[in-house]
Amino acid sequence: MGEDGFSRVLWFDVPRNGSLAESLRGENGVAWQPHSVRVLKSQSGFEDEFIVESIHVIDAPCPPTGTTGAHVYGRNARSFLTLGGQVEGKGTNPNCLYGELPHVRTHLQLAEECGTTIVAAEPITSAGFEPECVAVLLAVPSRRELFNRLMAQGRPLAHPLCDTLTIKHLTDQFRH
Repeated sequence: MGEDGFSRVLWFDVPRNGSLAESLRGENGVAWQPHSVRVLKSQSGFEDEFIVESIHVIDAPCPPTGTTGAHVYGRNARSFLTLGGQVEGKGTNPNCLYGELPHVRTHLQLAEECGTTIVAAEPITSAGFEPECVAVLLAVPSRRELFNRLMAQGRPLAHPLCDTLTIKHLTDQFRH
């Protein structure tokens, strides 16, 4: 079980093809872009929004399943995210997740010390890309700490975390 800072990141693939992608694009759409994001109750009825610190959409595929987010530049979403770094006007913070523009757009940022606060469902400027991956940073020091908290709450560990995100989006229509 991960104890490093990057173990706090959950990765969710956004399908580029198939029925979900088609429904997001709409009947005449050629692409979609997130406009706002919010964590809803999990499918098991748990309030997961209280364990989320930030949500980022990325224009690259998520790291392969089972990895700890190994850095492979230009090959997956981990290439464009950094844990820790300089925050303009706020100094250095090793616990914040930062994305490299133009590949990453932050849609939720609840930790004031990590930059401009973006609350749930707050509309932001379009990313300019159709995302392939969503990265969710948990508001705990590590997965081990998350495990301990979930056990203390009596939450069944077989139930997935943050399995219900709502993403309001804009669809780019093809016009001729």
